[in-house]
Amino acid sequence: MRILAIGNTFCIRAFKQSIALGYAGHRVDVLARRLNHSDLAPMLGMVTFWGDLDTLAAKIRSMCANVEYDMVQVHAEPAIMGTIARKHVPSNVPVIYDMHDSDFGRGYGYPEDERECFECVDGFVFPSQGYRELLPDHRGVVIPSAVPLELIPAPPDCAIDRRGPVRYVYEGGIGIGNYRDYLPLAHQISREGNLFHLYGPCRDDHRAEYEANKGVSVGRLNYLNLLDTLRGYDWGYVGTPVPHAQWTRALPNKIFDYLAAGLPCIVQNCPEAAAIIEYTEAGVVVPDGQPLPTERPSREMRSAAVAASRKLRLLNVAESLQSILE
Repeated sequence: MRILAIGNTFCIRAFKQSIALGYAGHRVDVLARRLNHSDLAPMLGMVTFWGDLDTLAAKIRSMCANVEYDMVQVHAEPAIMGTIARKHVPSNVPVIYDMHDSDFGRGYGYPEDERECFECVDGFVFPSQGYRELLPDHRGVVIPSAVPLELIPAPPDCAIDRRGPVRYVYEGGIGIGNYRDYLPLAHQISREGNLFHLYGPCRDDHRAEYEANKGVSVGRLNYLNLLDTLRGYDWGYVGTPVPHAQWTRALPNKIFDYLAAGLPCIVQNCPEAAAIIEYTEAGVVVPDGQPLPTERPSREMRSAAVAASRKLRLLNVAESLQSILE
């Protein structure tokens, strides 16, 4: 297939799907405002950039005039991109909207754009069953944010030194006073004399509050370096210490990234991620309000994480997309 993938900030979920499609023999051209993971850009097809919505519409028309695409996939958000795509893509080419972990109106305040988009596109991709249940009457398929086999790092050349403090890691957005508030975990881990490293976007003032705790650090890495770095930790954290609807229906990227690195997971207040960990035995599920484990995972649990990464790798993306239209 020849697919046009449209995005605002082309995030890791969009990259994973596009790369998996490419390795399966399909061609994905990208039309994005910017790329979140430029280190992965060489694995994509043609990449074109847009700056405003008028430019987006014009470039969609131009690209579709020059290439006969089999499908257009719009990666959320904002939802108005889906409406623009459906208006300017030829009527015989299906437009699919990938929900990612968007919440209706979250951070954008344009529910009318979302309603219009949901009514005009030809189908949906959902990152989890929880998101699928938000639009039960619409055509769609669940494609988790798993890691393509080609991106899973090879085992390290030598054994990793596991002595010293227990090392916890979190990957993703970082905040204070919202559903991504990990400051309580930082306090707990620091008091116990262990280490907590958070990789993701974070305001400077929030970073200062986190790093005021001994053994806590906040930073950013490109994706391939991140997967490599995750192998050096003992536990990867998924979820939230405070229950929130955003996590109740989510199945986040991070659980698949941790497992790809052979890293056992701690899951809290994230039911779909908890189900994976219980099935694979590649970590522990911590009930709401309970402290994190302070012992390192067993060798068997690490082996289970490595095995899970192969079982849960991203496969058959093209077939899943095509099934929406059947």
